Amino acid sequence: MAKNCEVCGREFSSLYPKTSFEKHEVCKVCKKRLEISEKNFDEVRKEILEEQSKCENDFKNYDALIDEIKGFPSTTGFGFENAKIKAYLGVTGGETALGTGLITDFTAALYDMYGTESPGLTNKIRLAKDVALAKLIENCKKLGANAVIGVSFELTTVESILIASANGTAVIIEKE
Repeated sequence: MAKNCEVCGREFSSLYPKTSFEKHEVCKVCKKRLEISEKNFDEVRKEILEEQSKCENDFKNYDALIDEIKGFPSTTGFGFENAKIKAYLGVTGGETALGTGLITDFTAALYDMYGTESPGLTNKIRLAKDVALAKLIENCKKLGANAVIGVSFELTTVESILIASANGTAVIIEKE
């Protein structure tokens, strides 16, 4: 039976390995939060669970999320051939933060040592961009858009977390 973090409920894996904090089995993310907090274990656990409940969506199934947005018109440009923009609904975005995982970090360091591309890290970057774009499109749909223009991406890292942001302008288009 799979074990889960006592704080956030994540299943222990290579991405969230099991560690301990004052006799509690926790993932590395929660351990870091517990170590820097002045609050006791139960207070931090309650805060983390509240944060999780506020999240709009659970994006564990990335493939289904990405499949949902296929066919939604999107471009880095500012218009579509054979289509007229009827309304601009505003700038919106989609963001994701993915842990790279210990194995990916280790193998990326090996590839770096030899000066070659890291397939594992490259795949994580591609996944992060796809998920950010899917969330952007989802937000466009919430605004009533049927397309998005001016799509741009921004990528950054914080420790072992890969952060991707996709931004664009939600629009309504009409075929000419």
